[in-house]
Amino acid sequence: MVTMSCGTTCRRRRDACASGPHHVPRHVRRCPRRPGGAPSEPVVVGRYYDPATGQFLSVDPDVLQTGEPYSYASADPVNSSDPTGLWTEGYCSAVMVSVIIAAVMQACIQESNGNQQVGLTVTTSSHALSVLLNLSFWSKFIANPTSSVALRLLNIGGGLGYEISNAPSVIDLGGPFRDHSLSLGALWAGTATYFTGSYGSGNKTHGITGVYLGFGIGLGASYTDARTNTVVRILSGHAAAIIAGIITNLNAGTGPVLRWALRAFISAGG
Repeated sequence: MVTMSCGTTCRRRRDACASGPHHVPRHVRRCPRRPGGAPSEPVVVGRYYDPATGQFLSVDPDVLQTGEPYSYASADPVNSSDPTGLWTEGYCSAVMVSVIIAAVMQACIQESNGNQQVGLTVTTSSHALSVLLNLSFWSKFIANPTSSVALRLLNIGGGLGYEISNAPSVIDLGGPFRDHSLSLGALWAGTATYFTGSYGSGNKTHGITGVYLGFGIGLGASYTDARTNTVVRILSGHAAAIIAGIITNLNAGTGPVLRWALRAFISAGG
């Protein structure tokens, strides 16, 4: 049961639930009172929300980044959700070449705040180590450490996947990160990456945690520890609208359960 406003409850655990002609996001924390004791509008993560208009009454503190001073999840809280604004998600393609020392490159389309900010990110590794998780290979290599056997250490792979992080906006994905990746499979492999970084400066630095899940070819069974750097380009106009539409359609295929589970995992500290 989620309290939607003073005296109003919603029994459906969804990102939004019906309350009259409009929808109220479920992350209502409290119902403060105005002077004189009269209850005020519901508060959603510290911002007043008006169910009659479907808009916030206070301006988004990150309006310079989101471009949406009063709306929630691009005014579509049923099909989109970003109750705290502290999420980015996107879809990526990646390539890795390794002979113990690895080179990694990843390109992604990203969005934050329910498609309120859209951009492209390109991530490259500054240095990375990759280890094949194949005991039979290592036993053969130890028994016969020749160049022909060692050549099998060469691993070239690529893949596609979904990425989500608690960065508050796409622009905050720029900078250095530490990636831990595990790939399991033979010719075709599934890959999971857990990455950490930060945004801000000085005593206002905040941590970023994220997860990438994908599948690829030629990755084999391996573990990779990489130091990476990400460059961000924010899009606007028609380009942003096209990318936002692509992400929205891909999200429908990814499914809300997986996305919710990954958010819960990140929120729990990984």
